[in-house]
Amino acid sequence: MMYEKGTLVDVRRLKCHIIVDALKDMGYEVSSGNSLAPLIWWDGYIPPEEFCTVKPNQRINKIPQMDVLCYKSTLFQALNQMQTLFPQYYNFFPETFLLPHQFSDFQKEHTHLTGKLGRGLTWIWKPRAGCCGNGIKLIQNPYAIVNDTSPAIIQRYISPFLLDGYKFDFRVYILISTLEPFTMYVYREGLARFCTKKYHPPTKDNINDKFEHITNTAINVENTEATNNFTRLLSDVLNDVRAADPKASDVWDRIKRVALLTMLSLYPQIVSQIPAAKKDPKSPHCQITPMKKYFHICGIDILLDENANPIVLELNDRPSLKVTFACEKGLKHDLICDAMKIVTVDGSPLEVENGPENGWEKVFPGECGNPLTPIFRAVQQRSLNVFGPKQRITTVHQAAQTIIYPKPVADKNKVRFLAIHPTHQ
Repeated sequence: MMYEKGTLVDVRRLKCHIIVDALKDMGYEVSSGNSLAPLIWWDGYIPPEEFCTVKPNQRINKIPQMDVLCYKSTLFQALNQMQTLFPQYYNFFPETFLLPHQFSDFQKEHTHLTGKLGRGLTWIWKPRAGCCGNGIKLIQNPYAIVNDTSPAIIQRYISPFLLDGYKFDFRVYILISTLEPFTMYVYREGLARFCTKKYHPPTKDNINDKFEHITNTAINVENTEATNNFTRLLSDVLNDVRAADPKASDVWDRIKRVALLTMLSLYPQIVSQIPAAKKDPKSPHCQITPMKKYFHICGIDILLDENANPIVLELNDRPSLKVTFACEKGLKHDLICDAMKIVTVDGSPLEVENGPENGWEKVFPGECGNPLTPIFRAVQQRSLNVFGPKQRITTVHQAAQTIIYPKPVADKNKVRFLAIHPTHQ
């Protein structure tokens, strides 16, 4: 059952006005202090103990500890673990090391690859919990960061697909509507974020040019000399990609696929964070089971490599829903409204899916006739069996101590994909 018009929504921790506008446009009554509202919409960081205040009959738009699970260290640990189980599927992210713990491993891999390939390599250094492009830098010599002891990751720099000479990436939106059964949607529209200077391969002369190598809008908005339209709708840019490269005709399907596989890699840890059930025997309201109480909108950043293969860069538990550019207003308003046509009162999945007029496209569970459905179910079950509750991360400190063990390859910049559709006997 969907939330009816007039439903009370607690928005006391909500800062983004476009979400409030969308909720009002859906006919809901927003309140800044009613703790009994059946629906809670929070914004920003929420301390874990705050989830204990959620009542048995309430649903909330946050999954506990999702911010920690989206740390770059946590995400890429999970992806590397899944790569050991399913190497034929988990080939869509750069080789990654956690610093400073794995500096010596990184240094050895750099030396090995430069010797094998006979050329220099570029790596990209990112703060462990950074956002908006802050602190990102490119290096070509491990000694450039030897004295930096701050928590970070370092990844192989990916040669990008270019449009009109510019590097870009995609911000794709994900909705987890319930955790039991795990149900995920991808929004059909998103954003493409361009650099504001034309791309050239990294050299010692341009390696520090953030407007040429870093796609984050928060970085490129600072370029007062920008002449290109550096924030555009995903659908428009996908059409340009397909026109530029006929082999990219299925790129959207592949983006959805890697988005799902990314979330499935975190699923065991997501499940481990859900608080135990707390029932109120005196409450006359519906008692929602813990695995059905939470829903969440995430943002996943995906780069296309030079061969138009989607490469996952990071996952954001709090994608910005603020409007900076005109193209964002309708997109961000509509994705909230469309989400509330999917999120149900008791956390059950929809009995009948919305049609294409709803921007959210269901990607998991898939249709019974889809040959990919049993593959994704197998990935989900195996990840639970191997990386289940014992992998629980309960504090930010524990996440900071998590170490990634990447599987070295000769040249991971050339990402290889296994065709999983159509299937072969």
